[in-house]
Amino acid sequence: MHILMLSDNRITEYIEGIDLKNNEYIMLCNPNEFDHISGNIGINISSDIDKFSFTEYVNNGKYYDTIKLSMLIFRENKVTTEIIELYVSDKYIVIVTDEDNFMYKSILKAMNNKILLENDSNISLCLMNQYIIRLFITKEFEFVEKLEEMILDLEDEMMEEVFHCHIEQINELRNIARSAVKITRPLIYIADSENSENMRYLKMNRGNESGNIFEINSIDFSVDKLYEFSLSTREMADRLLDIYSSKVNEKTNSMITKLTALTAICAPITIITGIYGMNFRYMPELRWLYGYPMSLCVMIIIAIIAIHILRKNRML
Repeated sequence: MHILMLSDNRITEYIEGIDLKNNEYIMLCNPNEFDHISGNIGINISSDIDKFSFTEYVNNGKYYDTIKLSMLIFRENKVTTEIIELYVSDKYIVIVTDEDNFMYKSILKAMNNKILLENDSNISLCLMNQYIIRLFITKEFEFVEKLEEMILDLEDEMMEEVFHCHIEQINELRNIARSAVKITRPLIYIADSENSENMRYLKMNRGNESGNIFEINSIDFSVDKLYEFSLSTREMADRLLDIYSSKVNEKTNSMITKLTALTAICAPITIITGIYGMNFRYMPELRWLYGYPMSLCVMIIIAIIAIHILRKNRML
């Protein structure tokens, strides 16, 4: 657990001797630590969980707001989900996530470097909120770019030749792309609510309102671009299925064309063998000295002519 006291810019790892209810601070902790200290700062975990079943992402309470975000990241070419919960009031920000998560490490670095501290604690709280949202957006842009690269690589691979294993890869990429769109939607709600008076997480009470409006509009623009990028990537993933079906049909049609060509070559030969395979008593060619080699020559000539015609028409 790490607590940045905004009154004296001091960082501590212990809550003993600190009046959390009457001080302004930024707290970073893991879920187990939060379970033990939530009562000390007046946060009712069970109540917030129940409310999330209705609002899913953002809950505006009487004393604090609750924000829950999910982040998708690639770890060793596997997709993992990181959950981050924010409890934001006019006096504090409590950030809850696992210690091995990217967000935990990045926020801890910002707290230690004290790069977001201002003389006005309200501005510091707002800057931290904006920093977390921007960090989330940046990381998700990187994730979607990586996902787009994987989709394009698979598309190039399928353009050369398709295999049965490709359908599993396509379904996996489609599921990931849909998840990327889904986790971006909460940011749209947050960005659209930035100017609302009942939202605490990005509200900044200071004289430079134009600067704050510019920052809010910048976040709103970034969220829109991220969502559009996610939608575009999802469409690309869906298009992989069309490409796969098209290549499979093309492969099937090619095989059918070859079988048709083989049938065309063998049909005249089959007719000849069928005629001379009949058991009629009077068939002059059967007693002919050169009948057998002549029939073979005729079959070979027919096959050569058929192959030439098929190749000329690009059927072979």
